[in-house]
Amino acid sequence: MLDLELTLRAFATLALLQLITLLLIGARDRTRWLAAGYALGVLAFVLTSSVHSRALLGDSHALWVLICVCKAGMFWLLARSLFDDGFRLRAAHALGIAGMAVYGLIQQLYLYTIPNPTPAQQLAGFGFDLLVVGLVVSALRGVWQGLATDLVEPRRRLRMGFVAAVGGYLALAALVQIYNQLAEVRTPGLLVNGNLVLMTMASLAASASLLRLRRRSWLEPMNQTRPADGPVRPALLAALRKAMSEERIYRQEKLSIGQLAAHLQCSEAALRQAINQGLGYRNFNDFLHAYRIDEVRQQLADADRAQIPVLTLALDVGYGSIGPFNRAFKERTGLTPTRYRQRELAAAD
Repeated sequence: MLDLELTLRAFATLALLQLITLLLIGARDRTRWLAAGYALGVLAFVLTSSVHSRALLGDSHALWVLICVCKAGMFWLLARSLFDDGFRLRAAHALGIAGMAVYGLIQQLYLYTIPNPTPAQQLAGFGFDLLVVGLVVSALRGVWQGLATDLVEPRRRLRMGFVAAVGGYLALAALVQIYNQLAEVRTPGLLVNGNLVLMTMASLAASASLLRLRRRSWLEPMNQTRPADGPVRPALLAALRKAMSEERIYRQEKLSIGQLAAHLQCSEAALRQAINQGLGYRNFNDFLHAYRIDEVRQQLADADRAQIPVLTLALDVGYGSIGPFNRAFKERTGLTPTRYRQRELAAAD
């Protein structure tokens, strides 16, 4: 059994190394780098989860443990990068990964090696596993919530598969580890080997996709702007433009894509295609922001409406509170609404 496990670990290692290499070749966007980082974390898990890891890895064991404990954080960043168009890497993300690395090292190299840990030490050790589960749940929650406003059809399908497959696997793996610590047992050999086979197959499938053995790779849905289900109907596109520009239906608070589709008497799929392919938007909220912010900008530049509070203008165009409006406005103009008004009125004098 030991020989079989070592053989499977060797195959998984080679498959993951191949995937990491393919991801890094010609990598020009953050998603490929994050995917490679996550794959490296999985590789570190393959290397360090063996009972013989210390003997096999020698002095590099601690380094591989460090990489391994960061994989949940890399998974969270990868999920955001894949599915959130507005996501940007920030210094806070690096600090979070660093903090996770320190906590994970303490857990793996100290807390889990204490012969008779105190309740406080046990709780501290379980805390890291709970953090991992929390990150996985947070990532999956964000991916699933974004389904309602995502207009890119291939990415919508990838969201559902991502939540069902990857998220379920990672959550189960973390829960199994918690159980093993509570029951003070090791994962059964059959489950370990099955997990190694699964990781090998997933790595090879991802590599095959990147090599374009399939029509579309698993990284492409995030960049696709044109769905593959036929041309947009001109009549629907005209009705959509009329509803937004003349009827100003975007002023309706909490307007959903379902409500807009009902107003236009079309299916949600046809409406998503029209907005994405016909107007070039990838997210329904961004689509609404564009119309709402454009109207407010005109109002702020109007000297006759200079005394109207910004909050009133925000509520009039469909925002339910000032916070989301301020964030959306500054993201699109680089200025706060008040500063924008001051600049425009001063320029008009």
